[in-house]
Amino acid sequence: MKKIPHFTFFFLFTVLSINSYITAQTEVSLSDLKIDTLYRQINYYNLETAKKLKQYFDQLDSSKLVFFHFGGSHIQAEIPTSKARENFIQTFSDGGRGMIFPYNVAKTYSSINYTTYHTGNWSFAKSFQTNPKIPLGVCGMAVNTSENNASIQFNFKKPLLNQSYKLLLLLEVDSLTPEFSVKLDSATYFFSKQQLIQHKDENYLEIYYTGAINHLKITLSDSNRTNVHFQFYGIDVELNKPNGIVYHSLGVGAAPFRSVLNIAKLEEHAKILQPDVILLDFGTNDILYKNQIDTQLASQVEETILKLRKINPDVLIVLTSTQDLYYKKKLVTATIAFRDLMDSLAKKNHCLFWNWLDLSGGIETIKKWHQLGYAQKDLIHLTMNGYKVKGQLLYESFIKTLNYIKLHPNQDQYAVAMKSYDKLEVSSFENKETDLKEPKESVTQELNSTPIYYTVKDGDTLSDIAEKNGISLLKLKEMNHLKKNIIKKGQILKIN
Repeated sequence: MKKIPHFTFFFLFTVLSINSYITAQTEVSLSDLKIDTLYRQINYYNLETAKKLKQYFDQLDSSKLVFFHFGGSHIQAEIPTSKARENFIQTFSDGGRGMIFPYNVAKTYSSINYTTYHTGNWSFAKSFQTNPKIPLGVCGMAVNTSENNASIQFNFKKPLLNQSYKLLLLLEVDSLTPEFSVKLDSATYFFSKQQLIQHKDENYLEIYYTGAINHLKITLSDSNRTNVHFQFYGIDVELNKPNGIVYHSLGVGAAPFRSVLNIAKLEEHAKILQPDVILLDFGTNDILYKNQIDTQLASQVEETILKLRKINPDVLIVLTSTQDLYYKKKLVTATIAFRDLMDSLAKKNHCLFWNWLDLSGGIETIKKWHQLGYAQKDLIHLTMNGYKVKGQLLYESFIKTLNYIKLHPNQDQYAVAMKSYDKLEVSSFENKETDLKEPKESVTQELNSTPIYYTVKDGDTLSDIAEKNGISLLKLKEMNHLKKNIIKKGQILKIN
C-alpha cells in the first residue's frame, strides 16, 4: 500500500525537510558545499512529459514504477542510487531491490550493499569495451563459464527483510545450460535438465521465495556433462506484489555515453523488467581526458534515446549534466558545453533534464567539496558522503517537480535558466596547503582501497590489460610509472 496518498503531503514534506538532511548527518550545510537549491528540480519542456511523470507516480497504488539508472563508476557502486531508492520507497512504497550483479566475477568492485564471491574460471565483458566479446546484459556486464561445478555467491551487508520475493535470473537458457541450484539462506531451488528444456531459448528463470535474504548462491552441478556453457547477466530481486518503486542501478566504471548502445540484451531484458523512467547519467568519461565534446556525442545520445523508445514508446528519459571536474590539476571547462548539449537534446527529444552541474554549485566548486570531505583528492569522484548528497538531491529534485506539476497542471514547461560562465577565468588547480586542506571529518574509505595487481602473460598488450580491467591506458601507465607501452611476460602491474 502506498504510504503517501496524494501530493499535498509532498509539498509540505519538501518545505519542511528539504534543507535539513545534511546538517543532521554531518553539520555541513548546503551553502557550505556551494549547492544552489534554485536548480533542485527535474526540468521538462512539454506538457505531455509532465502529465506522464505525474501519472506514473499517481498509479503507484496499483502498479510498479521502475527506474533504470545508467552511469559510470558512481552508479556501479550504488551510493547515490541507494540513497535515492531509500527515499523513494519511504515516501511511496517498496517494489523490490532491483538488479544485482556478480562484480567479483568481472574482477571489479562491488555495490556498497553486497559482496560477491565465485569459484571456477569465468570470462567477462563490460560496456565500455569497443567490441565486447560476450553479449552484454542490462547491467552493462556479462559473465560466462564452461566449468560444470563453478559457483557465484552474493552476501548482503544488510539482510533483505522477511517478505515474499520474486527473483528473475537473467541468463541464456539453451541446450548447453547445465543443471544448477540456487540457495537462498536455508531454501534451495534446483533447476533440472527437464526444467531447462521446458524454458529453452528464454531469457530468464523465476524463483518465488518467502523469508529474509542474507545470502544467495548459484552452484552449477551438472557433473555428468563436460560440454556446458553458463552465460549470466544478473538477478532482479523484486517483492512479489503488483506495486511500488523498483530502482535498478546499472553502472559500469569507465563507461561513456555510447556504452548503452553496446548492451546487446537491452531490448530483451527491458521487456522483462519494464522500465518507466530511464536516467542516462554519463558525461565524465566523455569529456574528462580531452576537455571537449566529441563530434559524435550528440548522435550517440539521440541514437540511445531512439533505442530506448523502441523498447517502450512511453518511457521517460532523463538526461543529466556532470559535476565540476578537474583533470591533471586543470579545470575541465567542457562540463559547461556538456550541460548545454544535454539540455538542448532534452528539449529537442522531449526528455527530462537534471542540471546537476549548476545544482552542485557550478564551476570551480568541487575544491570546496573536497575540503569538506565530500569529494576525493582527484577532484573527479565524490566520497561516500558526497554521493549520498547527490542521491538525496536527485530524489528531492523529482519531488519538487512533482509538486510543481500538481500546482500548475497546465504549465507546458518547468525550467530555470542555466548559470552563465562567460567571464570564467580558467585556472589550474595547484595542490597547495591553502587550497587543499584535510577534511573536517573522517571520510569513508573508498570501496576499492586494497591494491590489485596483474601479472603479464604471453600475448598481453598494455591496451588489452587496460580494457579488460576497466581503466584507461593513460591511467594504467601513470599508476605503473610507464613512459612507453612496452611490457614483458612476468611483469607485475598495478591495476587498481
